[in-house]
Amino acid sequence: MTIKQTYQDKVEGQLDELNSRIKQLAAKADDATADMKDKYQAEVKELKEQRNKTQAKLQELEDSGDEAFDDLKRGVDQALGSLHSAVDDATARFQNGSSS
Repeated sequence: MTIKQTYQDKVEGQLDELNSRIKQLAAKADDATADMKDKYQAEVKELKEQRNKTQAKLQELEDSGDEAFDDLKRGVDQALGSLHSAVDDATARFQNGSSS
């Protein structure tokens, strides 16, 4: 297995885990009180859009030659890091909002 393939597999695993967390947040948004539901659903929509952009960057990396790997890897790493942070922040907000 090449370094590129190993990296792709690792990122795909992380995206799967984040997608699962986004689905959990979507379920919480659907169950939220009326005053919070719209806010939570909008946040989930933003997370899904960010996830889609990260997946598109990964696809671009998969479709590229090995010579572009390092440059594209940086972009994927940044997008994945941003998505991780956004999901973590949303999770914290959902937990705080549901306990009030």
